[in-house]
Amino acid sequence: MLHYHYKRLKGDIMKKLIMTVLALLLVLPILPSKAAGFSDVDLYEDEISWLAERGVIKGYPDGTFRPEEPINRLNAIQLILRDIGFTEEQIIKYSAKDPGFTDLRKGMYGYQEALIAHSLGFISGNKNENGELVFNAGAPINRSQIAKVLKNAYVIQAGGMGEPVTFKDTENLNRDLQSNVATLALAEITTGYQDGTFRPFENTSRQHFAVFMKRTFDYIDHPLIKTQVHFFGDDEGNAAVIEFVGESVALVDAGLGAAELDEQLTTLGLTTIETFIATELSGETLNGVTKDLFEKYNVQRAVDASDVTGTAYTELLEELDIERVRAVYDEPLVGSNETSNLFVEHMKDNMMVLDLGNGTVSIMLANSATTEMYNEAADFYFPFDVMQASRKVKVSDSTLNRIDPAHAILPSNYPVEFFRHLNRNDVYVYSPQDQYITTLSMTDGYYFFEQHALNVVE
Repeated sequence: MLHYHYKRLKGDIMKKLIMTVLALLLVLPILPSKAAGFSDVDLYEDEISWLAERGVIKGYPDGTFRPEEPINRLNAIQLILRDIGFTEEQIIKYSAKDPGFTDLRKGMYGYQEALIAHSLGFISGNKNENGELVFNAGAPINRSQIAKVLKNAYVIQAGGMGEPVTFKDTENLNRDLQSNVATLALAEITTGYQDGTFRPFENTSRQHFAVFMKRTFDYIDHPLIKTQVHFFGDDEGNAAVIEFVGESVALVDAGLGAAELDEQLTTLGLTTIETFIATELSGETLNGVTKDLFEKYNVQRAVDASDVTGTAYTELLEELDIERVRAVYDEPLVGSNETSNLFVEHMKDNMMVLDLGNGTVSIMLANSATTEMYNEAADFYFPFDVMQASRKVKVSDSTLNRIDPAHAILPSNYPVEFFRHLNRNDVYVYSPQDQYITTLSMTDGYYFFEQHALNVVE
């Protein structure tokens, strides 16, 4: 419940201006300096002023900001927790498993913030020379560490650009460190230095921390989203809604009951669905298809891969005068070159595997895929960044390695072994059955999820 409450806080608050004045942030309480009046600030004046005006970052009594001074690990965590919506009362009352830091125990200053950050996956601590787990609250936080904290705290999971973004000095970093830095680079939260380096082990200065925070705010508040995919799921089945921002909305499958599906569509604030797409004409994908639902959302066309007629489904389409279109290869089912396109990836026995892509990000919608369809789709074009797993079969290790997804959406009622199978293959896993609605946002160069993966924060 704590993790769900945290995500609700993020959803309600992260896109608003930072409102909380941190009394113990960065330096001891002092009278705030004028926003643009720091005598020693030459670089990043706009970013530092932006935060200072909101009481987030303070100067010193002598009118300086001391931009080159490093920020320590605890101060960084305090700022971020309050930015994403934690109040002082919530921090005090937060309960979770003790992280086991030997240098920061319950009752000590900063313990609660470290407890929260550890339980939510922002930090993991370090081992000292004696092999003990320590937090090092007063130690400077280096640039690779702040990349990890920002990526996990704000659930920034960018991808889809092929080879990871690297700087001259990050090419030989381990996979996790390189991924953290690449994610911030894709989101334009960091651009590195003019000499092409990132300097991952250099201390994060106060001015660079201010820049990272301002750019993170800009990224979250104005992510330039062109397409969003909302995955639904409950004990009955699955569905997905694709919003082509500024264009149209498509519903892919309706495995949930009509009432539950309507509730989730209402939660998203949707009023119109131009296109309904059935990956298979069965009760498992048409469970929520009713006259009331189609009328309420003014569905105009239906797409499937079948020539079957005379069913309750086709009779409903005829009654509502909904255009029925048979899917074909090489023609987009919905979308445009201005945003993304949804194509048929594979068809067999009236079932479809779909590919949603925008040239750099590719998502496989495989709710109805069979083993044969998986194998054939894996050989097509290029690997997928995100795979919606089939409710029919478990993809094999060899096929999974060829598809090579970074993220996977699990179907309803998935067996635990299915999750473990993906987790063993280093795939970040989501399940709308457990997360109510799982939302993926994609732009020209990257994509990100608005929830934590199940194998990152449990």
